[in-house]
Amino acid sequence: MRRYFFDVKDGSYIRDDQGRHFPDDDHALRHARVVANELCRNRNGAEDLQLIVRDEYQNTLFQVPGVG
Repeated sequence: MRRYFFDVKDGSYIRDDQGRHFPDDDHALRHARVVANELCRNRNGAEDLQLIVRDEYQNTLFQVPGVG
């Protein structure tokens, strides 16, 4: 399994230094969509929220906007 990192960008930038393991990019993207939407709802629809997904080599794979 590969390790993916989920950074939060919402005016500030919160870097994920722990990461999580997923079998592939598709699973990581699905997780990112769920997390981004939950964060957006918890922050009263923060329209500028994005979850930046990086792989174990620090390559940015996805930028997922939150929808609340």
